[in-house]
Amino acid sequence: MQLNFLAKHSIKTRVTLSTMGIFLASLWSLSFYASVELKNDLQAGLSAQQFATVTLLSRQLDEQLSERHAWLQMVANDTDAKLLLDPPKLQSSLDQRVLLPSKFNDGVLVLNSQGLVLADSVSGPKRDGQTLLELASVHTARSEGRSSIGQVSAVAGVGTPSLDMAAPLRDAGGRVVGTVVGLTNLRKPNPLTAITANRYGYTGGYLLVDPLQRRVIAATDTTRIMEQLPAAGVNPALDRFLDGYQGSLVLTNPRGEEVLASDKRLASTGWILSAVLPTTEAFAPIQAMQQRMLLATLLLTLLAGGLTWWRVRHQLAPVLDTIRALGQHPHHKEIPISLPVNAPGEIGELIQAFNTLLATLAQRNQKLLAQQDMLSRTEALAHLGSWSWDIDTNTVTWSDELFQFFRLDPAAGAPTLRQLARLFIPQDAQRLEEAVQRALHYAIPFELELHTLRRDGSQRYYLARGEVQRDAQLVVRRLMGSLQDVTEQRQIQETLQHSYGALQAVLQTTLDGFVRADKQGRLLQVNPAYCAMSGYSQDALLQMSILDLEVSERPEDIAARVLRLYQTGRDQFETRHRRKDGTLWDVEISLTTHADGGGDMFAFVRDITDRKRAQLQLEMSASVFSHAQEGISITDVHGHILNVNDTFCQITGYSRAEVIGKHTRLLKSERQDNTFYQGMWKALLVNGHWSGEIWNRRKNGEIYPELLTISAVRDERGVTRQYVALFSDISARKANEDRVRQLAFFDALTELPNRRLLTDRLSQILLANKRSGHFGAVLFMDLDNFKPLNDTHGHAVGDLLLMEVARRLKASVREVDTVARLGGDEFVVLLSELDLTLETSQIQAMAIADKIRRSIAEVYRLTRNGHTGSASQAVEHHCTASMGVAVFEPSQTDQESILHHADEAMYRAKEAGRNQVVLYTTLPANT
Repeated sequence: MQLNFLAKHSIKTRVTLSTMGIFLASLWSLSFYASVELKNDLQAGLSAQQFATVTLLSRQLDEQLSERHAWLQMVANDTDAKLLLDPPKLQSSLDQRVLLPSKFNDGVLVLNSQGLVLADSVSGPKRDGQTLLELASVHTARSEGRSSIGQVSAVAGVGTPSLDMAAPLRDAGGRVVGTVVGLTNLRKPNPLTAITANRYGYTGGYLLVDPLQRRVIAATDTTRIMEQLPAAGVNPALDRFLDGYQGSLVLTNPRGEEVLASDKRLASTGWILSAVLPTTEAFAPIQAMQQRMLLATLLLTLLAGGLTWWRVRHQLAPVLDTIRALGQHPHHKEIPISLPVNAPGEIGELIQAFNTLLATLAQRNQKLLAQQDMLSRTEALAHLGSWSWDIDTNTVTWSDELFQFFRLDPAAGAPTLRQLARLFIPQDAQRLEEAVQRALHYAIPFELELHTLRRDGSQRYYLARGEVQRDAQLVVRRLMGSLQDVTEQRQIQETLQHSYGALQAVLQTTLDGFVRADKQGRLLQVNPAYCAMSGYSQDALLQMSILDLEVSERPEDIAARVLRLYQTGRDQFETRHRRKDGTLWDVEISLTTHADGGGDMFAFVRDITDRKRAQLQLEMSASVFSHAQEGISITDVHGHILNVNDTFCQITGYSRAEVIGKHTRLLKSERQDNTFYQGMWKALLVNGHWSGEIWNRRKNGEIYPELLTISAVRDERGVTRQYVALFSDISARKANEDRVRQLAFFDALTELPNRRLLTDRLSQILLANKRSGHFGAVLFMDLDNFKPLNDTHGHAVGDLLLMEVARRLKASVREVDTVARLGGDEFVVLLSELDLTLETSQIQAMAIADKIRRSIAEVYRLTRNGHTGSASQAVEHHCTASMGVAVFEPSQTDQESILHHADEAMYRAKEAGRNQVVLYTTLPANT
């Protein structure tokens, strides 16, 4: 910032004052720094000395308190607890300790377990019978069983501030049965006042403070004893001492006096001993030294100012002479060629440089004339004319080019501004006059586009500029300006604007996004389509760069792509951008640049998310189609195969070339009738899908079961375009199901129905007979002499016999009858559809049973396979059967009773001599 108040003074005065200012700033800064450092050093020394003193005194005070504490503990240890029951003896014992009054100026008391005073060492009025349970040391001795120093307080019965100490008195068993209390009156001479009564310095002193109570308990100034200190937060420096800081600080005490305080905490009680000295006394030496330094600084300032003034005046005398010489030169004469050099050194060099400047000015004057001629030619080339209006003389000056604009004669002189305004159309003439008035009154420059109509009907456009010139008093003296013919430029601009408008209309309405960015990638322009795609507003995008949107490419990859773009001029690629909501979208970018456009990049951005998703879907579908474990076929709406996968070929045995274009009936097995296929097509047409089991035929003619799902593929209008069939070969599953069914309902050895299937068949016969009225029968058969065959030839031969028996049984009955094996050598035959009468039905049942008996009794020739390496063995065996027959009525439903009757009849046959058939009746057995 310039020192404007020095501008009206001579250079000699300015140099002198500036030099003095720098010198004085340095001198006074040095003086202030020295004063501050001296004060800090003195304060540090005083603080260390003061803290050492208070540390020594605190140690002495700790020793005094510890000694009295020990005395009190000794009295408690020497006092017999039995004396508590005899107060006179206890008082006598206490009176014999003559040193106690010197240790505790307010006496030593002995209390019982209830806190009542039993003995008092004070010779004056006794305090017997008083209770001192409120003393903190007494409470500690009674509750914790240890001696302690209490708090300073005004004890009831004492009235004055007192310090209490207490020690527990124990009986022979170690129980606390009383307390020995020592009291110190702080208003009387005591070990605390012995230390704090001394002064520190002339006006300082000592304080003993209990930080827990925030109270002064002893002080050099006795009026401060029991003074309550300010609450926490009022004086931060005081709070710091009370919180445990040990050392020295400058602070303002509660009486508003600034002091240097040094604090030390007592180890035995936690009290704080403070040495306090007012800063007026503590820092008196440094204040005197600061006054002497101030006086010395003032004297040096005056001396330096005088010497500087004299020296500068001597050095600048030649410059002042030169200035006077220039002032005496007549102004109407040409610039003097040179000035006399009347001083050596820098002043002489300055005058010589000024002479060089005068010679340069003369040369520049010649150049100025040449430049004026060049300016006239330039105005003609640029179709630019200049003018000026001297307001004082009301004189208007035109350049030659202006006369050419309006085809006026220069010899007639330049027209006034009012006359010039009439050359333009009325609206522009009024605008020009208003702009000139604003410039004259408010010094506002103007720039207007004006146009005129010539006599030949042509229209010309001009750009008028103007501004004022003021004198030193800010008074407008001259209005200057220019007039440029911009007709051709306007025509070009209108053409460009029309093209630009058309381009912007395209960019604003196109469905593709448009982005313009500079070389650094900062976005300069975006269209609404890109805003809609990205989710950002136009203002937000114009604050971003390509790096904020690009996801797939790193910054270095983007830089390399931009470099290639400037080399090739165009680029097209796919990448991903990030929307405002954080989602990513795939884009295809067509990028161009134009070197004459300042290096800006132009990008058309197309959202290809759907295309990418569709492409991915197609790839996934193709992968599923190719790698699926199920066979897949695609047909048209007429059932002609369009495509199949490899699994289809593996299951059917057909190659892809053999089935493409063929109808799906190629695979038809004829297992299902037309009704089945009609239901299938109905479900496809109504629901769009069908699923179920179907039998198809392989290329080799094998018929196999498959689990088939057919789905219709519809377009956006719901019209079915294709069918997709997904199927798997379930032959193995069907075989397993048959195997499970065989194991569940048939005997594994004979392949006859087992008990479970027998029960089911019997239930069906009972229902059928009930509807038809026919009788039925159960034949229960047991082989005779079967066990000897097993014992002699083994179970393998026995199994051969059972299989042969099963064969003979099935050959002896009708197809509607059922033969079952219950286990071992027991067989059951169910006869259905017998006669409508009981007698005939019994005859029919007995005839079939006898036929079976005779078949079973024929000779068995069994061939047993030998072991490895041995020949087969033929076994001949005779075997008979005992059979029981139970005929049941159409109305019977109890299966258990029917089987039980047949079983009972069979046992009757056994009893009758075997190889017998017995019909169940309530009478004795009949054969």
